[in-house]
Amino acid sequence: MAIQQLYAELRDIPAGVIPATVRAQVLNFIVASWSEFSGCDDTRMDASKIMRDGGPEDVIWNPPNILFTIIRHGATVLGSGSAERQQWKLNLETRTADQSKIGYRRLSPNAPKLDVKYLADHVCKAVLEGPAGASLLVSNGTIVWRNHREVIIKQGKLVGGDNKQTISGRRKRFRTELQTKMAELGWELASVSQGLTFKKLCRRDD
Repeated sequence: MAIQQLYAELRDIPAGVIPATVRAQVLNFIVASWSEFSGCDDTRMDASKIMRDGGPEDVIWNPPNILFTIIRHGATVLGSGSAERQQWKLNLETRTADQSKIGYRRLSPNAPKLDVKYLADHVCKAVLEGPAGASLLVSNGTIVWRNHREVIIKQGKLVGGDNKQTISGRRKRFRTELQTKMAELGWELASVSQGLTFKKLCRRDD
């Protein structure tokens, strides 16, 4: 069995980090014997993922256990810029595999923080100018007037990002800031579908 071959390969190796001279051979035996360990499929793990991105980090022999760290990319598929770091422990006597999350690795730089206050100020300035104003936000379709009491802010034209989480967080902060500033001008948020729709509050002198 592959586990027996792995054990035989490790038998004469002292405890500690696996030497570079035998590291590749040990990893090959780990891949070959992976399915023989109980718990090997936890977190949807399989042998093909062990050697991804250059292979595991910190391969350590601590008889009867062999430990290694790998990077899992599941979160990046969902838009995250970070990947989970997992440590796996293979017990060659009990033939069990256990894993634990030991942190994250940043795979892409953090996006610069968006100045939502600056954007909200510019939108409010354009709204104060009204439908006949000369703001570029009106001419490029970011601000769409339905009438003098109802205006739509196309936040998708103002707030972008490099992944879904970034975009969602930025738009939430922008919406909160804009809603506050528009309320100070006498406008209330009426809808968030197809843009942010604001309606002007009626006053007796209007």
